[in-house]
Amino acid sequence: MQSINSANTILLKNREILKTLCASGSIVVERRTLLALGFEPSCFTSIFITGSQRIYYLCYDFAFSPTTEKDAHKAIVVAQWKDLPKFDPWERRNPK
Repeated sequence: MQSINSANTILLKNREILKTLCASGSIVVERRTLLALGFEPSCFTSIFITGSQRIYYLCYDFAFSPTTEKDAHKAIVVAQWKDLPKFDPWERRNPK
């Protein structure tokens, strides 16, 4: 039970960081800013892949997508993810 509580603590902290940076809409932030705030990018609640193959990592209702601009590692942060309820993993699977 301790590891579940520990993981949830990290996830909630990540969510709070994303929420603080992006109260509404979206924003692009540097990776080092996220890390300086204590963000742990390896902890997220789920993954969402858009039709254009952009990968978003969700922390509950906020999401981030790694990107690179002018050789700088950044993240697109999206507030209150709206598309997740429409996501059907069986529609996204690779056909054999």
